[in-house]
Amino acid sequence: MQSPEPFDTKYTPEEVEVEIETDDFPPIDTPVSFATTLEKVKTWYGSLSTPAQVVVAVAGVFVALSILTAILRLVSAVLSALILATIVYLIYRYILKPKV
Repeated sequence: MQSPEPFDTKYTPEEVEVEIETDDFPPIDTPVSFATTLEKVKTWYGSLSTPAQVVVAVAGVFVALSILTAILRLVSAVLSALILATIVYLIYRYILKPKV
């Protein structure tokens, strides 16, 4: 009784490699300009119905305001940390540091 062969011997590894390399895949790193993307978005937005345009506009405003709020909170936190660091330094400099 013969055992079946574990591998298909029709193709050699080199042939399989050539077959894989010759497939037509779209390039992954295609640079897309901002103007092209903006035109695609304008075309897509224009093709929507009026209620859908309103929903997309409201969602866009909501996302923009959320991003703006996050940025302002970050700036506020940095300024608060700077003010706190200044106060701690002044306390150390003029009150806690022994005069020589």
